[in-house]
Amino acid sequence: MYKTKILTILLLFLLSCKSETTSFFANYREKDLYRLPLVPPYQATNLAGFDDRPSDSYAWELRFIYGGDKDVYGFNDSSIAGYPAMVHPTQLNVANGIIYGYNEKGEFDSEIGFVIVPEERIEEVFKNDRTGWESFLKRKGIENIKLIEGWQAFKQFKATRTLPWYNPQKNIYPE
Repeated sequence: MYKTKILTILLLFLLSCKSETTSFFANYREKDLYRLPLVPPYQATNLAGFDDRPSDSYAWELRFIYGGDKDVYGFNDSSIAGYPAMVHPTQLNVANGIIYGYNEKGEFDSEIGFVIVPEERIEEVFKNDRTGWESFLKRKGIENIKLIEGWQAFKQFKATRTLPWYNPQKNIYPE
């Protein structure tokens, strides 16, 4: 009897965890923003309506939650009237619960690579250092670095509510 109660509680807990993840991936839009869910609570956002201009590669915005590398673009974003540290990914992906991306040409003509490891509260930015970015990913267990255009991932999500890193029908989850 005691085992049955414990198993029931455990099962309900596990189901509620999947429910939170599922609700995070439920919508592609939040008010006037398009959203591209990555790993809860991280998401890339864009003003709704920009999908007719996918060549505007810097339209996606990915804010750091823990502050990350404040000196992302050569100045401290966080010091500007509540401006959080962020990157503007053109290409990104999620693997093993790790968010990563690289812009061949970022703001101010810098190449920007980034890695976010939510479980470890790591938010790293690599300016003009592709080798360092790749080495960091390999140390985190990502050997096969594959990048996906942000607009390509968004269009898939908008049409099917699935992403390369999230597809409940195939039991694919970002964690």
